[in-house]
Amino acid sequence: WEYDVKTDKMHIDLDLRVLGNKSRLRASNLTTKKDFCEIVYPEDRERVLVQGFEKIVMGEIGEYSIQYRQLFEGQYVWVRAYAYPYKYDEAGRPAKILYYLMDITDEIAMQDKLRWAERERQRKEYELVKAKEANRLKSMFLANMSHEIRTPLNAIVGFSSLLTETEDMKDRKQYMAIVQENTELLLQLISDILDLSKM
Repeated sequence: WEYDVKTDKMHIDLDLRVLGNKSRLRASNLTTKKDFCEIVYPEDRERVLVQGFEKIVMGEIGEYSIQYRQLFEGQYVWVRAYAYPYKYDEAGRPAKILYYLMDITDEIAMQDKLRWAERERQRKEYELVKAKEANRLKSMFLANMSHEIRTPLNAIVGFSSLLTETEDMKDRKQYMAIVQENTELLLQLISDILDLSKM
């Protein structure tokens, strides 16, 4: 569309085409800057109107390009806009401004899908790293437990075997004490493992 700064009037080019179809701009009813303000999504208004369009009207900037949401046919769609003054008054201030719009709703939707897919990929990658780390820790735990269980078990088996072979009562008592001590260690270790498994 074209905006006349002096009269505050907008003229929409009704012959715009999008891939051979009539533009959605046909559904717009823009006649003034106020109309334009009302169809811009509320959260985008400051950025679009104050930081962009008003600065072009005042001659503070020469042009701008921006993406925002705009109301068309009862729903907000994403658009990319490009605006610039093409006629100036005697004082060199913008007199007429051209404003081009392109519907980029599908492009934004695709970007959202790609962002979602990337977040999903990162989440799965993170879960895989966590699973690998958990598996590594489990393997370390099992290796340590295997070693911890074997140590008292070897003592029990070894000294039990020596008990059957020795006749010396002093040695037998010493071996029995070692077997008893390692039996208690093994029972405590198994109890600790069972407590860990409950947690």
